[in-house]
Amino acid sequence: MHELYTRLPELKDRAMQAARAAGRVIMDCRSGDLAVRLKESGYSRASRILTRADAESQEILLARLLSGDDYPEIGLLSEETPDDLSRLHHECFWAVDPLDGTLAFAEAGSGFAISIALVSRTGQPLLGVVHDPVARQSWWAVAGQGAWLRKDDTGHTVPLQLQSRKGRQDAAGSLNIYLDQGFREPPGWARIEFGLDRIAVELGYAGGVFHRGGGAVLNGVQALFDGGCYFKSPKSQQGGGCIWDYAATVCLASEAGGWCSDAAGQPLQLNNPASVFLNHCGVVYAGDAQLGRAVVALLGSQVADQDIRK
Repeated sequence: MHELYTRLPELKDRAMQAARAAGRVIMDCRSGDLAVRLKESGYSRASRILTRADAESQEILLARLLSGDDYPEIGLLSEETPDDLSRLHHECFWAVDPLDGTLAFAEAGSGFAISIALVSRTGQPLLGVVHDPVARQSWWAVAGQGAWLRKDDTGHTVPLQLQSRKGRQDAAGSLNIYLDQGFREPPGWARIEFGLDRIAVELGYAGGVFHRGGGAVLNGVQALFDGGCYFKSPKSQQGGGCIWDYAATVCLASEAGGWCSDAAGQPLQLNNPASVFLNHCGVVYAGDAQLGRAVVALLGSQVADQDIRK
């Protein structure tokens, strides 16, 4: 085992401190001029929008994560910098999203977050940190050490466990289905919508309730710990989220016992040499394996139906 793996708790603390510092900067930016602009490249308004907070958050994060030369074995993949492919040559790399859910942030909504993960060269998440600067709380996980929630106001940290389905049904009655704020209905959406509602009923819920808003990071967290589901269908067009959108929440799911896979039920590729995008495989998050498998089966039947129609 590489010596670096014995220092994961120290690296987690560094990531937590960096995320909270960046969160304060983001909230300060929110009260001033956001300096909204659109990137030249991108596949939707949600992927193209950029604000002053994105840049200032990244500056804080990289300064803290990459400070000194004590971790030369760690590469970098960040949304706001070009992929230098260091992720393919170092023992592991930071996967950083300085402000996920920028569209929600720019429209004065909620559902935006900071996401930091340390991923091995083989694509295994070693640690993950998600910070919600509005709620002032952080979710974090370290491989083999469980998943945790920290409240910033009190500093209180509690272990995270997924609710039983019985408890969720008694509390709410409906299955929560999360969609990004920039969600676009894929081909065959009516069939998917009907299928999700059918899955909810078959699992003992009153039905499915759709929640549209925020970005991929917090939607994944909500799906895991509210016992719902979040997904993106495979598509040929570039997009569908990137490695930095999912790496931290994959670690959370693994350590808490939730479901996270591609649309075929396989582990997400978190260090694909060919692309940082995951549009080709889709993603599925769910509060438990039974729900996750049902959503995967639904998306698989939809893809097969589209192939037949071509």
